Amino acid sequence: MLALYTRWFHRWGLLAGWAVGMVAGTWIASSQDFAPVWDIPVLGVTGYTGLVALVLNALVATLITVVLGQRGRADRLDETPPEEYDELAEMGRPAPTVGAGLG
Repeated sequence: MLALYTRWFHRWGLLAGWAVGMVAGTWIASSQDFAPVWDIPVLGVTGYTGLVALVLNALVATLITVVLGQRGRADRLDETPPEEYDELAEMGRPAPTVGAGLG
């Protein structure tokens, strides 16, 4: 979901984060008879299964993006032709900036 707002993440990081989040969330939910909360053994607290999976997803996506570096990040691949920005300006809409977003 974060990739909709920022193009900072590496494509393989997003895929790996999604996979880890899905597998971990499914495993946690099934091990708890699909209860929405989970007693996190490492931290000694109770957390929502979906939130734990989302945090794992974000951590893996960020870590892989940092490890893989600049290559393959979408914010480096702006393929919008300049004439489309001119069309947006004629319609009264601001042209987007390269790499605009949350990060």
